[in-house]
Amino acid sequence: MINPDEYLSDLYDHLNDTPVQRKFRDIRPMPVGVVYVQWPGEDWEEMRGHLRLMKRLGYNCLKGIMLLAGFDEKRYMHMALDEGIIPWWYGEAGWEAVTPELLDRLGIPREMPIEQIREHPAFLTHQEKVMRARIDHGPAQHRRNELDPGESSAQRWTYQPGAELFSRKARIEPAAEAEFTTWLQKKYGTLHVLKDAWNAGHAGLSGAAWTTWEEALAVVRPGHRDRGFNRLKDVIRFKTEIFLRQVRERLDVELAHEPQAPVRAGGEISVFLPVAGRGVDMEGIARLLAERGSLYPSTHPAWHFDHVNYELTRTIYMYSSIVADAFKGGWSATWESTGGPQQISGYKGATAYADSHLPAYTVDEGVMTQFMLSYLAAGYRGFGFWCWSARTAGHEAGEYSLLDRNNKPGRRAVRVGQIGQAAIRWRDELWQARKQPLVGVLFDQENDMHWSVMADSGRDLFADIPAQSRVGAGRALINANIPWEHVTADNLRKGLAGRYKVIYLPAMIAVSEDIFTFLAEFVRQGGRLVMDMPGYYFDENARLTNTAQGSFFEQVFGVSIDDFQYSSNVPRKINDLALEGFVADMTVTTAKTLACYDRGLPAITVNDYGEGQAVLLGYEAALMCFKPGNTAAEAMLVQHLSGANPPPYRCDGAIVYRQSAPAADHYFIINDAPARRVALTVYDRVYTAGEEVVDQTILNPTNPIEIDLPAYSGLWIRMARERNLP
Repeated sequence: MINPDEYLSDLYDHLNDTPVQRKFRDIRPMPVGVVYVQWPGEDWEEMRGHLRLMKRLGYNCLKGIMLLAGFDEKRYMHMALDEGIIPWWYGEAGWEAVTPELLDRLGIPREMPIEQIREHPAFLTHQEKVMRARIDHGPAQHRRNELDPGESSAQRWTYQPGAELFSRKARIEPAAEAEFTTWLQKKYGTLHVLKDAWNAGHAGLSGAAWTTWEEALAVVRPGHRDRGFNRLKDVIRFKTEIFLRQVRERLDVELAHEPQAPVRAGGEISVFLPVAGRGVDMEGIARLLAERGSLYPSTHPAWHFDHVNYELTRTIYMYSSIVADAFKGGWSATWESTGGPQQISGYKGATAYADSHLPAYTVDEGVMTQFMLSYLAAGYRGFGFWCWSARTAGHEAGEYSLLDRNNKPGRRAVRVGQIGQAAIRWRDELWQARKQPLVGVLFDQENDMHWSVMADSGRDLFADIPAQSRVGAGRALINANIPWEHVTADNLRKGLAGRYKVIYLPAMIAVSEDIFTFLAEFVRQGGRLVMDMPGYYFDENARLTNTAQGSFFEQVFGVSIDDFQYSSNVPRKINDLALEGFVADMTVTTAKTLACYDRGLPAITVNDYGEGQAVLLGYEAALMCFKPGNTAAEAMLVQHLSGANPPPYRCDGAIVYRQSAPAADHYFIINDAPARRVALTVYDRVYTAGEEVVDQTILNPTNPIEIDLPAYSGLWIRMARERNLP
């Protein structure tokens, strides 16, 4: 039997614990929503027919409504409720909270289980009245029920009318100088402290002779080129705080207008972009939403997957996982997921590859199955699809929709509805389910920000390296069926390191002193820490770290890093693996050498520190796995990540994700190949019953579990355990 505290589940749930999130966990909503786009010529009865079709196929809410001019939206929303479709993306999460007082008022016993309360006639009648009153009340004026970092820069960074603050360059525009000065004074107190933080006493950097704050401002104004990284990071930190403040202000507007209605935030931005350098802090947005709603990303391959060269099957899980992992204990979902084919739309490519390739896909019932199972596996609890019926003219016409281009339901719309119904059927168990990761892949906003400021005056590609390294790490772990999740720097500060057997630092060029101290303690207590190149180059103030003999780093890793080099003009290999990119020249002190470069110098080392081990991979282990196909690099990375921690299950020939609830485990099995039979072998538990969840067929619980996978699709299976977790 597994120990539930092994994964620090209580702490995980507590990270974003608020009355609002507890309301969601009590109700356990599972919206399966769509955007209805009215076609020219459709009258009210045809619109009602679409609502009835949605209900019959398994959808339960509207993610959005796009009506033609002259049609009343409130009338349509009331009509949706008449047909059993909640007219908002959040579905039942917009119910009045289930409190003892409400139950007393409705004559419902307080001890009645939530599963029965949700079906009680008096409860449903009351909630319908709440929703109809909300329709009549209307939305907040001049605000949308959505907070979107992907908005235009003018919308996002307006400091005062006409003042544009946002720029991809880390510079302070004139309208923001006064507030930025105040921000610096609050952060540093004195000019002397600022000068020290901005490394004014280091050769080649300006500032030693500054006597006024005005002189400091001069180096971060537009048009000025400066070599100081930390001063530019402060500009981004400031802009990030401005944006979070704007999000908070908009949250407050919605809260004042409609206290029971959740708000969503995240929106039209790709998490594969270098968002930290653009002033977007997804974890910061999540902290605001803990008190108010749900975090989500818009998920459209044609728009958001250019930075992974339009790859889908594995990256859809990575994309979803980083959002869910940024909001541990909170409600996240994809409130804007693609619903159908796309070949024409999307924006001009942000990379050289994207600029010369079409963002074109088959999106059939199999691919939508892959999407939805990956969403659930990542930790999402709900779906919102753009769209039910496609636009009929112009950009995006005929694309993205669950219905076909003739506005008729086909296999795609039917299958999505079936999976949605299965999620609703198992909503209570899914809301209790959690990942059980073996590996935590570190995501630190400050590290991403550092790479972005390096790109300010250096190569643009620097800004993309953190996301690419996480994709590479995720690819290797997914292909090896090793359960993992992102762990953030803030998670470490709050004590979550013990949730993982292994913590991996991919391309962590900047590591703050406090985070390294937490990681060292993780190792001392028995964890396995793995870092690759380029790692631990700078500290939080953008200064060179101390990696010499006698340093704290050397005590933990058992080596000194003498120089960072690059495998290019002098190529290096480890065995038969040709290395690309950063490599390290190391001197071994107390560590054991596990592998050498082809000229005999140490390349991979492991050091015993306390009860655990610290592994140094002297090459770009994660980045070499960014693109698919480098199986040798993936195998080497997985070997050194795992150590003596074998994965809890294995399934050759398929991708497997697991979510574990007290009574059962849910496996989401993805096949990106022709139809095949696979065997899922589980090493860490015994099952007594199994079923394929969507089609509700019985599975033999023998181990291994034989599974027939449809081509380019997936299966969701539920396996009941021998005994429940306490």
